[in-house]
Amino acid sequence: TIQLRNDISREDSLNQDAENTLKKLEDEQVKLNIEFNGFDERLLEAEKNARNAADILKNAEAKFDEKNEDIARLSARYQSAQRLIQDAEKTLNRNEDEAIKAYELVASSEKTLNQAVVNFDQSQKNQTIIIKKAENTEENLIDAEVNRAAIQKREATARAEMAEAEGSVSTLRAEVTTLERMLKRETDEQGRLLDKIRVSDGYETALGAALSDDLSLPEVKEFGLSGWFSLPAYKSGKPLPKGVKSLNEFVKVPDVLFRRISQIGLVDQTDGHRLQQHLEPGQRLVSIEGDLWRWDGYAARAEDAPGSAALKLKQINRLALLKQDLEESNALAEGTKRAHELLYKELSLATEADRAARDERRQADNELTENNRFLSRSESDRDIASGQLENWKLALSRFEEAAANSKNEIKEADKSLKQLD
Repeated sequence: TIQLRNDISREDSLNQDAENTLKKLEDEQVKLNIEFNGFDERLLEAEKNARNAADILKNAEAKFDEKNEDIARLSARYQSAQRLIQDAEKTLNRNEDEAIKAYELVASSEKTLNQAVVNFDQSQKNQTIIIKKAENTEENLIDAEVNRAAIQKREATARAEMAEAEGSVSTLRAEVTTLERMLKRETDEQGRLLDKIRVSDGYETALGAALSDDLSLPEVKEFGLSGWFSLPAYKSGKPLPKGVKSLNEFVKVPDVLFRRISQIGLVDQTDGHRLQQHLEPGQRLVSIEGDLWRWDGYAARAEDAPGSAALKLKQINRLALLKQDLEESNALAEGTKRAHELLYKELSLATEADRAARDERRQADNELTENNRFLSRSESDRDIASGQLENWKLALSRFEEAAANSKNEIKEADKSLKQLD
């Protein structure tokens, strides 16, 4: 700038010199015009001086124009450098501000990413735990269902057995009650020996054939009454035919019947007629089917023999068996009832365990579904945070690079300005 002012001042001085010279020439021209003497010579001299002055002026003007151009060019360069500095400073400030914001966003994104990674890792750990829990609850549910089904089947079987046992008890009790009423009525009315006899099962018909209606009479002790008087045993009883078993091996009778029962033998139906001829007076043979062969030649087939005594004996035995069966059935019914009660309680517990297992399985499914959503969300948050972090890092790098470029531009512009000074 100082140089430029010096050049301008110098040019102004040269211009002033040129003007002074022209003035002098004009004055001299006037003098020449006044002084005509030597006019041509002086004219020629003046023209020569004028031409020299014109050349000097022309050269000065050319230099002046050149200096003006230099001044304009330097001024333009100066102004351009100033504008460049201003623009570069604005750009620098803007890039530095953006870099600060980007740096803060990078830090925030890193924090968000770290939290997202923690959430995602925790979700994966939870996923493994919940899946294992779901598998365990599924196994527990299957075991509970299988156990409940097995117990339910056993409970149904026990219930059916209990119902069957109770039905059997009811049936037996009804039959026992009926027989007891029938037999009690007859016993109360007659007081017969029939009610005091115990016969092995299956031998009732044989005993009925041997004694028939004689068993309907009671034991008596007074003369003049109908019935059985007690007499001493035979001093020397006559044996039954060889190989024949006495009926008293299969029945238990009062002592009053001992004489009679000791003389009754039990034979096969096919042997009775053959052995009848070997009987001693008072002896009889009977078959298990109810056939009778008497010592005096009398014989009666089973289907022809009176059967009331045999029927009563069968009823007595039937009643005894029924009572025994009823007792066993009662015990069985009580056992099945207790078994059913235990199984019913066990089934209730198994049903509750099954319900609890279903609730746990449903809860595990809900937890798994919720964790799947959280896992997807945390994975998405992680990916978004990672992308944002990368973007803000790139932006920070870009702003820092732009700020560095702006600083270099300012530095170069300052250097240019110093050169212009």
